Amino acid sequence: MKTTMQRDISNITDRSAAGQREDRPQHAYPARRTRKIAIVTGLPAPYREPVFAELAQRADIVLRVFYASTGHDDVGWSPQPTRREYDHLFLRNYMPARGRRLPLIGYLSLGLPSELRRFDPDYLIIYGYNQLSQLLAIEFALRRRVPFALRSDSNALLDTRVDWRSQLRRRLVRSIVRRAHGVLPVGRLNQLFWERLGARPSQIFSAPYAVNNEAIASTAASQTRDSLGPIRLLYVGRLLPRKGVDLLLHAFNRLVEEADVTLTLVGEGPIRAELEQLSSAKARERITWRGKLANEDVLAELGRAELLVLPSRYEPWGLVVNEAMAAGLPVVAHANVGAAVDLIQPGVTGWLFDHLTADDLFHVLKSGVGDRDQLREMGHAAQDRIARWSIAATVDGMLAAMDDACPATPVRATKESVDA
Repeated sequence: MKTTMQRDISNITDRSAAGQREDRPQHAYPARRTRKIAIVTGLPAPYREPVFAELAQRADIVLRVFYASTGHDDVGWSPQPTRREYDHLFLRNYMPARGRRLPLIGYLSLGLPSELRRFDPDYLIIYGYNQLSQLLAIEFALRRRVPFALRSDSNALLDTRVDWRSQLRRRLVRSIVRRAHGVLPVGRLNQLFWERLGARPSQIFSAPYAVNNEAIASTAASQTRDSLGPIRLLYVGRLLPRKGVDLLLHAFNRLVEEADVTLTLVGEGPIRAELEQLSSAKARERITWRGKLANEDVLAELGRAELLVLPSRYEPWGLVVNEAMAAGLPVVAHANVGAAVDLIQPGVTGWLFDHLTADDLFHVLKSGVGDRDQLREMGHAAQDRIARWSIAATVDGMLAAMDDACPATPVRATKESVDA
């Protein structure tokens, strides 16, 4: 029997073009006045860069991205010099490091309102809703009557706490959603999150969480997957308790007794030393700890692996699932992972394990590594599946929201006049 949550998720149908609403067909965007979009986000992230670059290339769009910070050390990717192919501005952050992870605090960019006034956007997309810089952007939009859309990867499965702080946060977000023009769900669990906070059907513009599928596939294809030897399992992510790497290591201890497999772990974190003690002697000989790698090296590991395992106890989304599927890998994950609900078709593009136990994960892995040809076929199916979750579909969703709020009117600005 389905739970209420399962019924809610199944009611959000898997629509064409990676969830684009059927009553809002994708547009060819005819010639019209130039419109200005401002995006407010926290810090540069490699998975957002292609979205912003694609959006900036669309006809009759002037984009400026406002960053609340240049970055910090507590992220899961390696910082790399990037030539950003879009207009952007780094704002000064006045919040000390110790305050940036506190709820309703985060980054504080006091210059954001004045910079938004100078840019004078027609539409505003705000990544997040519970940090001071995001609240400043929301206040600007409401005061200046600029339509805005909210974007986050918040997951309905994880929004279950009932303490007073959580209830206060929900009241705040519900109030913001009521005043927003739209929300931009990254997937089904995120859409359910917004709906439970009062988002109406007319506010929902699907903009799926996506990565650069073509670039990932190309990099992965440059690597060699052995057709002989042990099956190569891969984990990519930070080494934190919620990531469930302990479950994976315990399951792998049993798996090496029954199958010819290896395991590569990519990522760093505060519990690495503790995790290294969990492996049996035999398993330890078949485990490689790679640490934190540059993004290109992570993609190379995806190209050499045959199965990605993401054992997270919870994960708002999990973009490594997108990356693995783009590289031609099937994926094993728990249903608490947001991406798993949308992307993993059990027995087709991967497997879900039902219970957060090493025993359940072991049995799923054992059934998965028994047939290399099956893994290869599932990898092809995974690439076919992820092709619909594209950067273009993400940008189409954003532009559909702006189209809804900003119909064509006489020209107000041109690309040449933005910085005049």
